[in-house]
Amino acid sequence: MSGPVAGLAVGVLLLAGCGYRPSAAAQAIHPGSSLAVTHPFPDQDLAAANLTNLESMVSRYSIDSTSSGLTITLIGAYADPARTVVFFRGVGGYQVGSVAVTDNFGLINAGSSGRSIKPSIGDAYYTLDGGPRPGSDGVAHLVINVSDVAQYHVNSVSHLAGNWTWSIPLKVQGATALPSPTEFALGRWYASIEVLEVTPSVIHLRAVINGVSPGDVVGSGIPEVVTLLDSSGTRTNFIAGDARIVVPKQLVNPVTYQNSRIEYQWPRPANGGTFQLRFLGGGGSYAIPLTIEPLARMQRLA
Repeated sequence: MSGPVAGLAVGVLLLAGCGYRPSAAAQAIHPGSSLAVTHPFPDQDLAAANLTNLESMVSRYSIDSTSSGLTITLIGAYADPARTVVFFRGVGGYQVGSVAVTDNFGLINAGSSGRSIKPSIGDAYYTLDGGPRPGSDGVAHLVINVSDVAQYHVNSVSHLAGNWTWSIPLKVQGATALPSPTEFALGRWYASIEVLEVTPSVIHLRAVINGVSPGDVVGSGIPEVVTLLDSSGTRTNFIAGDARIVVPKQLVNPVTYQNSRIEYQWPRPANGGTFQLRFLGGGGSYAIPLTIEPLARMQRLA
């Protein structure tokens, strides 16, 4: 995740090939068939995970998992092509640390973040900057594993290791592709759009910028290479953003390192409107106009 975002604690980046493999001593998975729906879902939980106005799309569960003397309850989950969010209850003063989420195709390999939710004492959420891969019915079958929770003190951090595991079916919400050029010049750089879409929760961009390294695209003191502006020119803060190399690490060399894949998410405006996605760098600039439908209209059509 690039740059500090208010209220958002940066989590771990799950690397390909590091999927959860339960040992023989691992406890049994708690399946979603034991779920119990609870209404309404806490407003503060939705707001913390940037899911305000999307309560109807959050699947409710009440599934316990106990390990190391601590029982954690999975109470909800949401997914679209850009995000996977899970909600927990019963973590007390702990924050959920290491989380791995797999679907039928393997590990969901993406950046992640999460935190405790206040004033919902004991509630926490965890989000992955990537969506699960659903079956033909639009449902993904997830296995969620928490292997560590942490408690933060003034001068120290205490950890509790364990094996909290759940298995759930989860409907993956849809996305709408937004019109954009495939490629464009950005000064001495060159950009290629891979994904530009709007989901119920976010505006999602993935692009490759040739001619600049990831370390020169994002980081402290580095101007943002892309910003989202509303019709008045006001900047919309992103909720997730990073840059990484475009080739496997073993293929990195001085030439391939000068190419960056950027990925950003901005909260979807509930009322929709006209926006501008502005790229700036390499001595040039480029703007893509966006029109976002009101969320209520999308929900009626769903």
